[in-house]
Amino acid sequence: MPTLTITTGLPGSGKTTYARAWVAEDPATRSRCNRDDIGTQLHGRRFYGQEDLYEVTETAITNVQCAQIRELLRMGRDVIVDDTNLREEHAERLRNLAAWEGAGFEVVDMTDVPLDVVLDRNAQRVGTPAFVAEDVIRDMWDRYVRDQVTS
Repeated sequence: MPTLTITTGLPGSGKTTYARAWVAEDPATRSRCNRDDIGTQLHGRRFYGQEDLYEVTETAITNVQCAQIRELLRMGRDVIVDDTNLREEHAERLRNLAAWEGAGFEVVDMTDVPLDVVLDRNAQRVGTPAFVAEDVIRDMWDRYVRDQVTS
């Protein structure tokens, strides 16, 4: 039975590094599926929500990602989705997709990476498509991670 694995964590927490290493361990049976990569394939650049077409673009990216995951799972491949996945509805959508396809489901939680480490890694990305504005990361930390760290 194939497994769908998702990562969850802030930008710069190591999700993509982890996912690429995981696939490299057994590339014959494992695949990686990432929303930013799909957005770049579809539109030639990443979208972060400031655009007028954000909702339509995000819907298209979600539909393509789900179709890719379904097809890979049907082929018997294990799939890792190395998106941020901090919002519960994103994780729930992927959990339901795995169940529908008869696949296992796992979460690799990287929310324990300290904020200062995440911000330092992100600062090293300046000038690359992977860079995320510091205020966006801090806002994500406040909304999704702070309570987990301080409880």
